[in-house]
Amino acid sequence: MAHALSSLKYRIFEKIARFGFVRPFSLYSMAAWFLRDQEVKGVVDGGAYDGKHAYYLSKLFPKALIFAFEPLPAKFDELAAISVRNSRIIPINKALSDSVGDGTLNCNALDSTSSFLNTSNDPDCRGFAIRPRFYRFPQTGIDNHA
Repeated sequence: MAHALSSLKYRIFEKIARFGFVRPFSLYSMAAWFLRDQEVKGVVDGGAYDGKHAYYLSKLFPKALIFAFEPLPAKFDELAAISVRNSRIIPINKALSDSVGDGTLNCNALDSTSSFLNTSNDPDCRGFAIRPRFYRFPQTGIDNHA
């Protein structure tokens, strides 16, 4: 059931993206505009979450490989489902970090705010960092994927 729902969300997102309704004036769109005369071969999506941004980046940079890092298992499954339909999205089931090995990820009530940083006392994360869970995840550096 979860895979069918994920697949449905992907198809809806794909239709919206095709018509240009996704973030028409976003940082991604501005980056694509500034790099329009360059041949972008690779884009890094650190913390790719469910893959929607990776998919959008693949549309903005049609010749680039999108290296999408996501350590959370449930969100990585959604990312992997999108990558099956788009071979330029390379899902990597690790957290992107400045070091290699295992790291402790602070998993908050809102998964998208999870971080290696301790957000439990951060006023900007109030409400999301309620009872954070701490998990060990493999982490990797960008140099290991260059």
